[in-house]
Amino acid sequence: MDLWENEFINTDKNELTKRYRTSQFLSNRNKKLMTTALDFLKNYKARVYTFKNSSGKDLTTSGGLIKDWYFSDNTGVFEIKISLYWANMIVTLDKGKWNNLKLPVISEFKNVKQRFFILWLMTIKKYYGTTKNYRDILTGFKLNYKSRYEFVRGFLIPIKQKFDNKELNDDWFSFNYVLDENNENNMGLFN
Repeated sequence: MDLWENEFINTDKNELTKRYRTSQFLSNRNKKLMTTALDFLKNYKARVYTFKNSSGKDLTTSGGLIKDWYFSDNTGVFEIKISLYWANMIVTLDKGKWNNLKLPVISEFKNVKQRFFILWLMTIKKYYGTTKNYRDILTGFKLNYKSRYEFVRGFLIPIKQKFDNKELNDDWFSFNYVLDENNENNMGLFN
């Protein structure tokens, strides 16, 4: 974030390009997992955004969290392009406009699927929740549980226990779940 802040704050650049090694994110250097994650970021909140740059001029951009990505098959290096809009949003996360990700809490979750699930939970409207077929969650996050009880015991409870640990997480975020008694496939999720 410090590098981004130095490159983006009070500048007229319209996008940031960064190169990373897959090994910085995945220990097994799995290209398929990396490209799936990059595609998710490219489509995350994709729409048209209008904002003011540091000179006060209106700029319009489109896309998701990242504008585009490129993967070098031979070297395991990938490149991402991020618009000025999203770079500023990321750099200024702690200034109250966005739900502040608490990196020490997130870093307690070593499983990438758990981290993506948490990000998805954060998109659910607070106090309203959602009802989902647990099989859709299994498919969406590529999880392999034979029943919703195994899913709850093996996936949801460990995440919830970490969030509810007051030494680790101090009222930042948590969630509840309810199993639908009328439909064995449905469950409610609330944050």
